[in-house]
Amino acid sequence: MSLGSKTIITHSGKFHTDEVLAVGMLMYLYPLSNVIRTRDTDIINDESLDSIVVDVGRIYDPDKHMFDHHQDTFNDTFDCDSSIPLSSCGLIYRHFGKKLLDSFVRGGRYATVIDIDSLYKTIYYKFIIAIDANDNGVSQYNDRVKKAYNSNISLVETICKLNNMNHSDDVLQMKSFKKAVQLAWDVFKIYLKDAIEASGIYEKDLMIIRKAFDTRHEYSHNRNILVIHEECHNRMKCILEIEKERGMKGVMKFIVYPDIETGDWKLRAISWGFKNRVDIGDFPNLDGVKFIHKNKFIARVESKYDAIRLAKMSLI
Repeated sequence: MSLGSKTIITHSGKFHTDEVLAVGMLMYLYPLSNVIRTRDTDIINDESLDSIVVDVGRIYDPDKHMFDHHQDTFNDTFDCDSSIPLSSCGLIYRHFGKKLLDSFVRGGRYATVIDIDSLYKTIYYKFIIAIDANDNGVSQYNDRVKKAYNSNISLVETICKLNNMNHSDDVLQMKSFKKAVQLAWDVFKIYLKDAIEASGIYEKDLMIIRKAFDTRHEYSHNRNILVIHEECHNRMKCILEIEKERGMKGVMKFIVYPDIETGDWKLRAISWGFKNRVDIGDFPNLDGVKFIHKNKFIARVESKYDAIRLAKMSLI
């Protein structure tokens, strides 16, 4: 999704991952934009440039498209759940992230099921927050934790190493900065596409499990056996979420589902904890039963009806 062009301004000298990825996100939204690296306040404050100012200027004013976080008065976090101060990366993501995600998702196979608001928060906490924390000097470890080893294999360290030894050489630094922006954006896209895939699958799985909740009366008088007929990657997580949202915690006892690899069917116990679980009955010689785990939480059988029958017998 192209929103036209802007002048994107960030600081000159040594670059860091926060403004590098912030520029990468903006370049995705405004691909025809020009990037200026400077600390000249006249250029930074020049309203005629129609600019977005990132990580420089000591002003945070979204209405003026100025996104710096270095001023003493700045202490924003992404939301009320976070204690990590925002860097320029987090600021740009907070203000432009939903537009970016909407562009990525639109037209894809999960476009109709993905919740952009949920994905927006997921991406922040799985990726952006680490960049914010690193730029603001927030340690990943408290004082009581001893690291087993030091690792320099990270996006932050890699971006840092792309700087030239002479940070004041503007020509060389701009070349390196562009490489860093491309690298950061490519890595971000990998995580973003993975998160979109996971989010899309989860939303589809929720629909499958909701249908199972709505049709459970067809399989059990007590309505505590769920039956699904297709692959569902997040069965247990979706069940617990729907039980919670419907005020049915602990009501569901078993789920029946197909084993895509073997063509058999499986029966699995559902619980919010081991003590609340109903064990699968010990019926190894029952027709259709191929396997019952020794801990009685899962079984493999020949057909859906064998699984339902085993579930009902286990509830007696």
